Amino acid sequence: MHIDNAKITLKSIIDNLSDTGLPSDEREVAESTAIGTLTASDRGAVLSFSEESEGGQIRTKIEIIDGRVRVCRHGAIESDLLFSVGVAHTSVYGAPPYTFDMRIFTRKMRGKIGEAGGSLDIFYDMEIGGAKKSVKMTVACEIS
Repeated sequence: MHIDNAKITLKSIIDNLSDTGLPSDEREVAESTAIGTLTASDRGAVLSFSEESEGGQIRTKIEIIDGRVRVCRHGAIESDLLFSVGVAHTSVYGAPPYTFDMRIFTRKMRGKIGEAGGSLDIFYDMEIGGAKKSVKMTVACEIS
């Protein structure tokens, strides 16, 4: 099933971690909403959308298949993240002209996105450019 007018919201709550692993400084909150497409099947769902940022356009594709989530972004941000509970994933995060090595470890995922929309929370640890962070990312899809 394919829906063209899906309202997709990405929200990240990021805690910077100190050397002891405890949250330090103020937490960062980032949220964006865009109209995109939802393609749902028995195996899972794929969300696609584009958004404008200060650095230019970002095209995002989120594949939720077989208990794994892959988030690919191209344009003003370049990244390819694979979330699977208990698994570490290493990649590169780019905000041209800069790139950073990035490692994520997925602690927990809850929720579901299907043909009626829905919401998915991903809890993960991230190390980017040597800085350690704890992140809760929410992907929500609303069908009007």
